[in-house]
This record gives sequence, structure tokens and C-alpha cells, in this order.
Amino acid sequence: EWGALLRIGARNRTQHNFVPLIRFRFVSKRRLILKTCGSTRLLAALPTTIQLANDYEGFDQVVSVYYSRKNFLRPELQPEEHRSFDAEVEYLDSFFQDGHALLHGITQAVPLVSLHLPCTSASHKTSC
Repeated sequence: EWGALLRIGARNRTQHNFVPLIRFRFVSKRRLILKTCGSTRLLAALPTTIQLANDYEGFDQVVSVYYSRKNFLRPELQPEEHRSFDAEVEYLDSFFQDGHALLHGITQAVPLVSLHLPCTSASHKTSC
């Protein structure tokens, strides 16, 4: 099942069946942490992640989601849900209620300094 989850995160217009470069993968009873680089689509893997947590661990409630990234050098080359901070927030809001998003750092003068944090903390019941 990990392979299916990681292939979703790796999918783009030209490559469909490879595992993205995962620098770290931590899994525990209460937490899943993926640290990647490149053009992986972690937000696209969110529905499958929620489903796998329910199927294998019986978790039917997401307590919090933390997603962060640095600015992209070429945001226009990113998948649709990752092209802007607002797009990422909108995507996360489609899954979770009562979340909030924070934008840290300088966003214009030094593009690589800002950190995007669409944070969601909610009692989200999945439709499993």
C-alpha cells in the first residue's frame, strides 16, 4: 500500500509509476511524516493517506495536519494544487473545517525565504 500512496505523490504529466525521492519516512501509532524534495504531490496523496490510516489502524478522525514548504523557483511548473499558497489552502480546506493558514517570511524581495504553512487542526471525520 505504501507504493500506491507514494506513486500518487509522484504523479505528474510525464511520469506516473515511480517512487519519489523520500528523504525520510516516519510512521508511528499517531503520526505519519514524509519529507520529500523535488516535484512530489503530497497534497494529492492526502485522501489515500486518510483511507489507509482508517483501513489499517481504524483511525476515523484526523486531529491535525501540518504541511509546509519553501517557495518554488518555478511555481508555474508545479501541479495545480501546488501553484500558489492560496491553491494549497483551498485544497486543504476542501478536506478540513476550521483550519488556518500562515505565511511566514519575506515573499517578494527574497523568494526562497518564505515558508508556506497551510495548517489544519480540526475534528475531521472521514467518509470511510
